Amino acid sequence: MPGSAAATRPPWGVSGPQALQDLRTSPAGLDPAEAARRLADSGPNVVARTRRRAGLHILLRQFTSPLILVLIAAAIVSRYLGEPVEATVIMAIVLVNAALGF
Repeated sequence: MPGSAAATRPPWGVSGPQALQDLRTSPAGLDPAEAARRLADSGPNVVARTRRRAGLHILLRQFTSPLILVLIAAAIVSRYLGEPVEATVIMAIVLVNAALGF
């Protein structure tokens, strides 16, 4: 409960019976009147929905990390210096990273 000593303890730091006591319930659950009161006080137990990001946005974000930008620059420099194998390997690493992060 907010503001109580129970709210300051991590949930994994108490025993089952202690958790039941902290939540003021029993192994059988809440009686309907208490459940209705808690629903009126706290609202329904739902997770707020967030807007989904588009797949293209997620993919493009994989290329915004400073380390990835350095690798892309290194691939460009390698290609410019006449090292196509190194440039290809570096870009393959960047693309694998993007695929795994996607």
